[in-house]
Amino acid sequence: MLLTIGAAGTAWLWLVHESVAGRTILITGVLTVLYGMHGILLLRVGRPNRPALSVGVLLLAESLVAGARCITAALATERLPDLFDPGSIQTFYLTAGAAFSLLVTVGLLLIATERLRTELERQSYCDPLTGLLNRRALALAFEDEQERAKRNGGVLSMLLIDLDHFKRVNDEHGHDAGDRVLIDFAQRASEVVPQSAYLARWGGEEFAVLLPSLSLQSAYQLAGAICARIAEPVRRPGVSYTCSAGVACLAAAEATIEQLARDADNALYRAKHLGRNRVEICDRAFAA
Repeated sequence: MLLTIGAAGTAWLWLVHESVAGRTILITGVLTVLYGMHGILLLRVGRPNRPALSVGVLLLAESLVAGARCITAALATERLPDLFDPGSIQTFYLTAGAAFSLLVTVGLLLIATERLRTELERQSYCDPLTGLLNRRALALAFEDEQERAKRNGGVLSMLLIDLDHFKRVNDEHGHDAGDRVLIDFAQRASEVVPQSAYLARWGGEEFAVLLPSLSLQSAYQLAGAICARIAEPVRRPGVSYTCSAGVACLAAAEATIEQLARDADNALYRAKHLGRNRVEICDRAFAA
């Protein structure tokens, strides 16, 4: 809207009512508002992106320069000097405009580069289908949580969850339906796990949940809640399905993510063998 008004006003002051001063005041006034609005927007939403904050400051500074140009043009009692007049004021406006344009362009390139880096980093830690953490991200989270649990003498629990008869879903309904089931599981399981937990896609139709400082009994109850939630009929994927879970728990001082995964996998295998849609605990789990 503002650009439309500026363009219409400029055309009027050029073709109908010729006025160099009027065009200067109108154009610099529009630029003042546009620079100021975008500068404030970047300062408001740019955190913690430093290039975005820098560009926001530059746009506000450019807005001040354009505003000063608008005011001096409005207050001028004589004919406005030519843009390339060697006077100090015109030299300042020309130099400032060129410098700000260059700096803002460089800043926008830095913002784009930072966004690309952030997106690539996000993709390296997230499963592209479900949006959950991937195995690499879970391993990094385990290292942080293990150090914290060691200081407190705590435990680390892990659930390994497998969707029951998932191959049958793909065979009978197609891989698109299988993908919808995986996405549905991720959404419904996320509603059950606590915020302190790390839910990740372990691979294929297997999912893992890292539970910092959660006791064996609490981890078992959570696994049961997840299985119960998944067993509820839903319309979204168009396919009813269940899941089985294995629970492992080790003292943080001796735990490794590989050992936790092996223990949980052994318990998961037993859950599958005993009929599926159930939860089993690893025999060597640390009962804290």
